[in-house]
Parts: sequence; C-alpha cells; structure tokens
Amino acid sequence: MITVTGYMRRGLSMLMAAGLSACTLGGKTPESEFYVLTAGPAGLIDKGLSESVSLGPVTLPDVVLRPQIATRPAPGRMVFAEFHRWAGDLRANVERVLLQGLSQRLGKNAVHLADGGDINAAYRLAVHFQRFDGTPGKYAVLQGHWRVKSGCLVDVQNFTIEMALGGGDHAALVEGLDAGLDELADQIAHALVKYPVCHNTSG
Repeated sequence: MITVTGYMRRGLSMLMAAGLSACTLGGKTPESEFYVLTAGPAGLIDKGLSESVSLGPVTLPDVVLRPQIATRPAPGRMVFAEFHRWAGDLRANVERVLLQGLSQRLGKNAVHLADGGDINAAYRLAVHFQRFDGTPGKYAVLQGHWRVKSGCLVDVQNFTIEMALGGGDHAALVEGLDAGLDELADQIAHALVKYPVCHNTSG
C-alpha cells in the first residue's frame, strides 16, 4: 500500500495545476469581442414634434450593468459572456440610442437629454427597464415602462418587446436589442405626437 504524505499531496497538486496550465496555454485563449448598440434608420412621424422633450432618467436592471453581455438561457438563470462585452457603459449606450431614435422620428432638435438642463421642455420622458437581455437563438427581450409628464398630463405605459433573433451568437442578440430599442422609440414617438400641447411645470 502506498501512503501519500502531505508533501506528496502538495507535489501532486502542483503537478496537476501545472498540467492544467499547460493545457490552457496549449490552446488559444479566445479574444474578447466588443459590441455597441446602434439606432436603425427612421423618418419623421407626420411633421414631427414642435414641442421639446427632455429624456431621462433611463434606467436598467442592476443584473445587466456589467461589461459582460447577459443572456437568459432559461427562466431564473442568467449567463454572462466573459469574451463578449459591451464597449462602454451600457446604460449610457441605451440612452444615446433612444435619443437618436426619438430624434429621427420627432425632429433632430425636439429631444434632449435631461442632464442637459432643458428645464423648459414641454414633455419629460423617463424610461425604466426591468429586462434588457435575451435567449440565444430565440429572441431579445425589452420589458419595463415609460413615463411622460407635462403641465397637463402624466402618462405611464408598460412595454414588453420580443424580437426574434437571426442567429444563436451574441452579435445576433445585439442586433435584436437594437431592433427592440427602435420599436420602443417608435411606440413612444407615436404617443408623443398625439398628446395635447402644454408646457411643463417644475418638479
């Protein structure tokens, strides 16, 4: 019978670790790929909007606020891709894409970010996401609510947008999220052009 002493165990552990490292080094480490959300082309709705819109805040669930792209392969399960990452701050990227999408539909001078100090905006728009992820090979999901406030109305609308994906990779998921943001901008813009014209009050 062979008894493995503490020193021998330590030596075996070091050999195993060295073997695993060699296997890792023997294969090529995947290079990280970085992704940016972009707005698709769109035209003015009717004649656009003559009144100004202040956009913000735009919030995302904490679980997706990390560099790794989040997917939801099954209910209650999240996976974060170590080698597929957002190229910058995701929340700021989503905010910029919504700003561009709304500006295309309402007029390039109609929509401004709330942190720009446009206190005289006729409409104040906030967008809050409860989901901003997807299931690989199936669909991207955007879920939450948006709120518009002006001097004569407060309107809150829930949204659930599912966009079918054209493939099973992360590039297809990002394209699906792009399309979902375009759809959301379209829904909000169509609502804004139908609201009564009234100026906002402070608060």
